[in-house]
Amino acid sequence: MICVLLASCSTQTAMPQTASKVTQANASPEAPVIPAKAAAQASAEAPVIPEKAAAQASTQAPVSPAVPQAAAAKAAKAPIPAPAAVDVKITLISAALVQNNHVGNEWGYAAAVNAQPIQIGETMNAKLNPADRLVLEASATEADKYPDNGNATSEIAVSSLTEQHTTAQLDVIVTENRGRYSGNTAKWRFVFQIEK
Repeated sequence: MICVLLASCSTQTAMPQTASKVTQANASPEAPVIPAKAAAQASAEAPVIPEKAAAQASTQAPVSPAVPQAAAAKAAKAPIPAPAAVDVKITLISAALVQNNHVGNEWGYAAAVNAQPIQIGETMNAKLNPADRLVLEASATEADKYPDNGNATSEIAVSSLTEQHTTAQLDVIVTENRGRYSGNTAKWRFVFQIEK
């Protein structure tokens, strides 16, 4: 009887220890696992969201400032509208031999406006920009065996023209190139009227 009691006591006393060991054994591996999983999930998931957000922010952030820069670049490169063209009338008023010191008496002459021939009394109309230039040309030739030639050119900025008419005068000097009067000169004067 005593033995049985002792045995049963020992088993009874042993049971709670085993049970407590099992509970601790069961509890010890499971208890840290749950926080470890939660920590792993938290550590694995939490940084991903900020990284994605950071990646999106890094790819998107420069885009919005680039829009004003692009607009500014376009504005800087946008062509400035050119000033309106103006109508200009040019008339060759006269071409006359005003001085002749034994150069000769068989003369020919020519005049042009922007490389277009013009005759005395003729009017040319041109549509020009203020930045353009009006080029007036005149030439005279004494037609002997060895022709003597002279020419003159004048450039007028269209922007310098006023609403009033302007007179431009070109003097062409022709020098005798042979004979006893070599070196003598003759002068032709061409007068243009310009209206804007």
